[in-house]
Amino acid sequence: MPSTFLLATLVLAGIPDGSQPVRSNDPAELPPEAAAAIPAEPLSRAVPGLFRAGENVRTLAAVDANAIANADAEASACADCPGGKRVRTGLVRSLPLPMTQFETVVTPLNRDQSMWTFAVRSPGSIRTRLRFLDLDLRGGSMIVWSEGSNGPVVRGTYRGQGPDNDGELWTASVPGDTVYVEIIGREVPVFTVAEVVHQDRDEAPHAAGDEAPHAAGDDEQDDGTNGNGVFSCHNDAMCFSSSYDIPRRATGQMNFVSGGSSYVCSGTLLNDTDNETFAPYFLTAYHCMHTETEANTLEVVWLWQKDGCNGVLPDYDTLPRSTGADMLASQSTDSLNDMSFMRLDGLLPAGLAFAGWTTAHPSQSVGFHHPSGSWKRATDFEAVGICLYCVCKDSSDYDYYKMVDGLVEGGSSGSGMFTTGGQLSGQLLGRCGVSSPDNMNCSNIDDYAAMYGEFEESYEAVNFWLEELGGTIWANAAQPEFPLQNGGPSFPFNTVSEAYNASFDGAQIKMIAGSYPGTITMTKILTIKSVNGSATIGQ
Repeated sequence: MPSTFLLATLVLAGIPDGSQPVRSNDPAELPPEAAAAIPAEPLSRAVPGLFRAGENVRTLAAVDANAIANADAEASACADCPGGKRVRTGLVRSLPLPMTQFETVVTPLNRDQSMWTFAVRSPGSIRTRLRFLDLDLRGGSMIVWSEGSNGPVVRGTYRGQGPDNDGELWTASVPGDTVYVEIIGREVPVFTVAEVVHQDRDEAPHAAGDEAPHAAGDDEQDDGTNGNGVFSCHNDAMCFSSSYDIPRRATGQMNFVSGGSSYVCSGTLLNDTDNETFAPYFLTAYHCMHTETEANTLEVVWLWQKDGCNGVLPDYDTLPRSTGADMLASQSTDSLNDMSFMRLDGLLPAGLAFAGWTTAHPSQSVGFHHPSGSWKRATDFEAVGICLYCVCKDSSDYDYYKMVDGLVEGGSSGSGMFTTGGQLSGQLLGRCGVSSPDNMNCSNIDDYAAMYGEFEESYEAVNFWLEELGGTIWANAAQPEFPLQNGGPSFPFNTVSEAYNASFDGAQIKMIAGSYPGTITMTKILTIKSVNGSATIGQ
């Protein structure tokens, strides 16, 4: 199934006096044609009696207050978060007895199809996610849904055996404490629901003018990492120049699982130099996440921003989302520059953009981020050159900036630092100052500095994906197999199955003319092209 994409362009910046050549790439926009389809209203919502307590609805016990306190203590003592903080939002709860296809209600449909339905409830959860294991939808499709404030909120559509074809799937979050599941197909699906993410803190405001994250059941509770929530000097991102439109739309709010809790950080879509595709490459901080296990749990919420300067916020629960990612590269906080680089799973929703990037070090820049997981804010920065007031990390790995207007907060971690041209130059580690970073507020900004891992140090670790591979996987049947093959144009795979396994939704496979023996079943959304003649598969 072919996809249509706009063109991205490569720009090599000039060479500053006395320095090495700067590598850079321009930003680009995602065309609407690349958007994933929005699921329809669930069929199961219109049929009474499909969800039956004690039969196909599993209700967990209430969350113990001690469990929340222990999770907060563990998050505060994060060993991987020196100088930066990810914000805890929820708990991971195991089902005492995993739920399987044998607990569903089966409803016959037309055309020899059936519908399997069940639900899982975690009382008191603000938003809820499910973790599936051993998943095989056997040609069918699955959605999850719940009742939102303005009607049903639907996530999906999920197919096959999960994004990595290994039977594991973390669903996107739905509002409320109950997740309804609807599977439609011809064969009995196979699955195990093993865990639930129970969100006990809310990033979305509960009422007009009420902007801080909240504990469940307490509309007055501020819960920023400094104990005072999101400050008034956090600037509305939409009030900054329209020249920053692309980095604003490239910035997403991250929700993910690490250990026994869920957390929130920020990250950025980066543009590659492939002028035929857009690959969903995503940059954040190592201290937010850095393992494949964590990447599999990722949910990125897009466009969590007002509709204009001092405008109206959207309904958080109706915003588009991406779920799942493959961890491609990471560099640690203490010995390198606190970077994690991923490729998101699935097609991206419409309305997004890809930030450009540069290995230069801007003297003035702007950061876009989600403080404490709240809606998108912006901060003006000015380089200070040295880490005043801070326990310095290696200046070859980090840049230090004075916060001229606005500040950063837990949850802002991993967000990008941008030039006026929309190019990312680094990702946020955190802040440091004359006293505890938790004591920063709008009146003492001058006592603190923000620390950003330099993209110059990330470049060598990620340039293969951004400058050589992009969204195109290469195959050449005449190429002898050797250990270095990686699917790039210089070292193509020599079988179509290897190329397919390395591909992803929205990618293209370019096959050098020749005969590719073996057969393969394809379920990804791809463009396949032959180069320099005809390519034959399966003969």
